[in-house]
Amino acid sequence: MKKQNIYYVLLIGFVIFGTLACEPDEPTKPSNPLNGKTTAVFNPDKKYGTMSDVDGNIYKTIVIGEQTWMTENLRVTHYQNGVEIPNVTDNEEWDI
Repeated sequence: MKKQNIYYVLLIGFVIFGTLACEPDEPTKPSNPLNGKTTAVFNPDKKYGTMSDVDGNIYKTIVIGEQTWMTENLRVTHYQNGVEIPNVTDNEEWDI
């Protein structure tokens, strides 16, 4: 009887390990390469404002003269209506 219990414990252990070790083949959500963060370097002596996009990324802005400018590139992955922006990585797809 003890030998049978050991087999059950081992079987349950392998099932749990196999379940936890599995990863999905494709991400369930589009991946933002910068994960909402920026690699920009900002001047600490300047005063920045902020704005956000539909994905919740927050960007710094700065006023130059009478105009407000973004200080970094967009990282948004969806249009305002929620539709995903295609991430075209194949140069042949851009050929006309």
